[in-house]
Amino acid sequence: MKNISATELQNKIKENDDLVILDIREKEDYESGHIENAILLAQNEVVHEIENIAFEKDTPICVYCYSGNRSSRVAMILEYLGYSEVYNLGGIDKWTFELVSK
Repeated sequence: MKNISATELQNKIKENDDLVILDIREKEDYESGHIENAILLAQNEVVHEIENIAFEKDTPICVYCYSGNRSSRVAMILEYLGYSEVYNLGGIDKWTFELVSK
């Protein structure tokens, strides 16, 4: 797992159409503001749902949550499952760009 800054993530978003961004917060938090195109996924659903989201193990995946605790755990789980390009933004407060609401 690699930590990633908001600026680095913004650049990856612009460069890579295959990038998957996972929001590991609660639904209400996600709906009040999230990174554009982020997918809401509960921590306990990662093992069962990730293959429906990221088919290839080399798919770049970035995770974030509210404070960085859950995203760190999920990033480690993804690496354990064999995903090779996993990034952890940490908490949503690290994102210095615009959020979208649902």
